[in-house]
Amino acid sequence: NGMLLATGPSEKLVLATDITSLQVMGDVDESDVGRLRPGQDATFTVEAYPTQVFHATMTEVTLSSATVNNVVTFSTVLTVPNPDLRLRPGMTASIKVATGLAENVVRVPAQALRFAPTADMFAALHQPVPAVLKVPAGTLVPHIEITTSFALPPAKGAPTIDSFFAPLPRVEREGQVWVMQNGQLTRVPVRVGLSDGTWTELVFGDLQVGQDVITGVLVTPANGNSR
Repeated sequence: NGMLLATGPSEKLVLATDITSLQVMGDVDESDVGRLRPGQDATFTVEAYPTQVFHATMTEVTLSSATVNNVVTFSTVLTVPNPDLRLRPGMTASIKVATGLAENVVRVPAQALRFAPTADMFAALHQPVPAVLKVPAGTLVPHIEITTSFALPPAKGAPTIDSFFAPLPRVEREGQVWVMQNGQLTRVPVRVGLSDGTWTELVFGDLQVGQDVITGVLVTPANGNSR
């Protein structure tokens, strides 16, 4: 969440005559702040225009933190153009920051990666329980980080430590999804990448575009049928 502010020529945040460019001051949870970098694209909405998405750029991730009810957050600053003056100082913004981008990739539902079949499901399908279920299904093993080194030019008069932050590493994880194959629940090992919580990038796995993956099974004990 954040608040829109107008800036004048001084260091203080004040209401200025020209508000064609605004700053969004936001608080980010400590669990997410490690993936923020200056220059990242962000979007936000305000209550005055609930159907419109505004675009901003991450300008600064400050070292200033606050603790409320044992929750630690860090202050961030985003810059947003406001040529039509629709945005006004003091509005409350709900912010999303893009920390990664994957284009033209195959994706799978994140729920399919969390699906964990039970012994009852296999019994309803008259199928033996696979030995792999000795390890909880749907559990992602520790992630594999693939990092490319970048040579950053020395910062001149850098106002904050943000200028020295390295690019984000590429993170991939091993996981599994389940499909119906010849009438049986079948495990498919996969490697996945970026995820927005709803969809997850498929990096490697024996899946075809358009193939059904299982996100849940409903077992009806009365007649033994399942779907």
